[in-house]
Amino acid sequence: GAHIDRIILDTDKCCREHDHCRHTISAFSLKYGVFNRHLFTVSHCQCDRRFRNCLLGVNDTVSNLVGYGFFNVLKVPCFVFESRMQCTQAAKQERSPVASKSNSDWLVTTGMTLFTS
Repeated sequence: GAHIDRIILDTDKCCREHDHCRHTISAFSLKYGVFNRHLFTVSHCQCDRRFRNCLLGVNDTVSNLVGYGFFNVLKVPCFVFESRMQCTQAAKQERSPVASKSNSDWLVTTGMTLFTS
């Protein structure tokens, strides 16, 4: 009874924390310039790393099944924000390698994290 409840609560805590990730892209929606074509929400890779570490910390049958399903079976992708450099129009005209770089907003890329126990 109580032992089973504790096992489920520990894993549920990891899931609830992951559900509150600040940066997510809902299923079949456009955000950050990226369309999420998956049936499920994708999260920032930092949130997925915390989720994975939380599940590994619990390290029981339930958390291992959840982690295996999320990372290995569904292979839920995650995304990161990366600064990128972009040529400006003035720099293209001047052909100056130093002046040819400026910060753009963000680049969203997808990544994959694996659950290994």
